[in-house]
Amino acid sequence: MNTDFILEDIVDIPALREMLERLHSLIGIAVALVDTRGNVLVGVGWQRICTDFHRQHPESEKLCNTSDTFHREELERGKPCTSYTCPHGLTDSCCSIIVEGKHLANLFIGQFFLAPLTAAVKERFHEQAARYGFDEQDYIKALEEVPVISSRRHKELLDFFTVFAKQIAHTGFAGLQLQHQNQETQHSEERYRLTFAAIEEGVWDWNLKKDTLFWSDHCYILLGYEAHALAPSPAIWQELCHPEDISKVVHSLDAMVRQEAPFAEEFRLRRRDGDYCWLKGRGRVVETDTKYAALRAVGTLIDISRSKEAERERDQMEAQLRHAQKMESLGTLAGGIAHDFNNILGPVIGYTDMMLRELPGDLPYRDPLKQIWQAGKRAQELVNQILSFSRQSASKRVTLYPQSIIREVVELLRSTLPATISLEQKIEKAVMKKAVEADAAQLHQVLLNLGTNAFHAMEETGGRLTYELQTAVILPEELRARHDGNAKRYIEIIVSDTGQGIPPENIDRIFEPFFTTKATGKGTGLGLSTSYGIIREHGGAIRVASEVDMGTTFHLYLPESEKSTVEALEPEKKPVQGTGRVLFVDNDKQIVKMSEEILKKLGYEVTITRSSPKALHLLHTAPDYYDILITNQTMPAMTGMELAEKAHSLRPSLPVILCTGHRSQVDKKAAGEAGIDRILYKPIDIKVLGEALKAILIK
Repeated sequence: MNTDFILEDIVDIPALREMLERLHSLIGIAVALVDTRGNVLVGVGWQRICTDFHRQHPESEKLCNTSDTFHREELERGKPCTSYTCPHGLTDSCCSIIVEGKHLANLFIGQFFLAPLTAAVKERFHEQAARYGFDEQDYIKALEEVPVISSRRHKELLDFFTVFAKQIAHTGFAGLQLQHQNQETQHSEERYRLTFAAIEEGVWDWNLKKDTLFWSDHCYILLGYEAHALAPSPAIWQELCHPEDISKVVHSLDAMVRQEAPFAEEFRLRRRDGDYCWLKGRGRVVETDTKYAALRAVGTLIDISRSKEAERERDQMEAQLRHAQKMESLGTLAGGIAHDFNNILGPVIGYTDMMLRELPGDLPYRDPLKQIWQAGKRAQELVNQILSFSRQSASKRVTLYPQSIIREVVELLRSTLPATISLEQKIEKAVMKKAVEADAAQLHQVLLNLGTNAFHAMEETGGRLTYELQTAVILPEELRARHDGNAKRYIEIIVSDTGQGIPPENIDRIFEPFFTTKATGKGTGLGLSTSYGIIREHGGAIRVASEVDMGTTFHLYLPESEKSTVEALEPEKKPVQGTGRVLFVDNDKQIVKMSEEILKKLGYEVTITRSSPKALHLLHTAPDYYDILITNQTMPAMTGMELAEKAHSLRPSLPVILCTGHRSQVDKKAAGEAGIDRILYKPIDIKVLGEALKAILIK
């Protein structure tokens, strides 16, 4: 049984109070029923000497508390009854009331004297009146009101109240059982009600002999009609059934009538409001004639619209997850390709840069060299686009107002778009002072890519290209599930066109690298994949909506910056010269040779090696000789991080620059713990290398 109950729940306290009041009038002894929490449920005939005097003074109350403690401790030890004579000379007794093993309350009788008051006892009470400051006359009068009973009378009363307490307990047990029975009845009724609600189904009864159909009231409710608002007939299956579901429903009903299989289909019926609801229909033949031809079939209809909607949302989420996983895999592949390509680009850009700096300006082949250098830089930008898609490119972010980038892009496009394409920009006033943390060049690249795509979509027909900027407090629901950012507020940039739109079969592939539907020479297939990578790298999200021949709209969401001031971009600095001994390690022969020449041009003494173990040997031989170690991360025998750790075991203060073409291979926190002073990403620019060396060596 349930143990969470109190005496008031299972005993009629008012009736018990009336009984104890009558009992008090017969015996003249105070009676009280007190629960274990100290609440007085019934109190009759309390002696004034206790209530008005002894329990009103702190010192005398301590003696009363001694009595209370005695009773409590004795009953807790399992005694059914206790008696106690307090230091004042008054006696009271107590019987416990226990129901189902739970101590609920105590039945008290008292206070009384077990012997007549002697002169000495009265004198002691006179002294107590003076000691505690009681009104002596009233105090002695209250004393004389206390009944005096014999020990025999006390025992008889105690025996009676022991039985009486047990009777209260039995009554409580009966009340508890009744309460449990009532609860079980209520629970059973509730279970039945919930069960019927849970399995509430529409019932149909098809009389094939008369070709009539009966629907229960719930069938009408499912379709939004009042009971019997329709005159259902077998033809109603086809009249209300969704065109795409009619064939399977008719086929399944025919199979049921032929008794080949029970009817079991999920289909849509048109509701009164014109919408369709999903139903699960079941049925079977229950009556046949002497030749076993079907005469009657019955079945049920259950509304499964919610589960169908949940299934649709689940499929959508799974599709989004597969898309995200595919994009992640493609990003990893693209990052690997970019890493290898960086090693090829490094020497091309580095050597041409050195030659252009040293050769006189009037040499005839200086211009071809410049063209080679520019082609290398364009290739480097292509690699950066791939790395942006794969989230591996280093970016320089500042606090900026996105409307400034939008205006730059609009001005650039305005001078190149034909007159058949109008260009608009809409910027909310409320968002003009809201900033984002972004790489200005990358954001410019995204907006320009989208504008260029819009131009190609409207090149033949003309149309309108619009850039909008507004505040989006939170991301749309369809983006939240697969977005890993935690910003509270976002700024939304909308780029829309009225062009030819994107076919539904291509909409899920547009962010894949190298996927394009443009004619040869009009696109590399990297524009949207790059944009996707840049926005995700900035902690944002991107959403596209398109309809063929109606146009396309891209929604870009960037986290709103918490900074209040916009940072200014620093101007590009020229390479700086320096001095010192550099130990350079890279397993690529061309990069090693080129880097040696570059470092010498910058003024440094260089020792090169293509082996990490050999570099460690050089450091072990002369740990104090080198001023700085520059090492590639991806090495055959020992990674750059491992080399740095072992080098620091020989010389803890040795500065280290780590080079990598694969950003995801290096964790900045781990690099800092390993004592890496700077991480440079390939292909390494001469200016960047010179600045890094100067900054580290002049500390």
